[in-house]
Amino acid sequence: MRQNGLPEPRPAEIARDLEVIYKEGRLTDFTVIAGGREMPAHQVVLSARSPVFAAMLEPHTEEFKNKRVNFPDIDYEVMQELLLYMYSGRSPNLSNMALDLLAAADRFQLPGLKDMADQVLRSGLAVESACRYLVFADMHNARELKADAIKFIAQNSASVITTDGWAEMVKQQPSLVTEVVSAIAAIEPRVSSLNSSSASAASMEPSSKRSRMSAL
Repeated sequence: MRQNGLPEPRPAEIARDLEVIYKEGRLTDFTVIAGGREMPAHQVVLSARSPVFAAMLEPHTEEFKNKRVNFPDIDYEVMQELLLYMYSGRSPNLSNMALDLLAAADRFQLPGLKDMADQVLRSGLAVESACRYLVFADMHNARELKADAIKFIAQNSASVITTDGWAEMVKQQPSLVTEVVSAIAAIEPRVSSLNSSSASAASMEPSSKRSRMSAL
């Protein structure tokens, strides 16, 4: 109960009911096609959730007149997951298709889904995948993933530069390589400074203390 005496709103109920309507295909008035397969949908939901769909469904467009749109470059499973998110706010298969969903979320301007995919990818950074994720993040303006990928590569540069992903990035994305090199250069002076400070501190110890330590 809130301070004004009214009960708390229950947005989860709306999402659950919309998911049921989507899965059962009730009262649909639009068809989304991907991978050669049709998915019934509702114009009002698509327009409310995605500015891209909203523009696509303006009365003067071919999509609005034909009541359908085809995305031949998007896999059926990815579009199905995207639509499920638009209706329910859920993405149960996110971990299995995070790269594709981040790209789709960027394309259809779904910041919530994009952030969810971004988090999954950031948690899965590894030596073999780091360069691929960096290129992907730069392409789709995933700033946090890009920053984490650069940091990861800089901290694990000795291993990453031996991968095929690094070799490909050197050939295809030299500007990203420059950003990584700058990050590595920013790390190394700090390491050198810490080592120098440790050495200086050791040299400043009283000779009697060093002698006792040597004796031990």
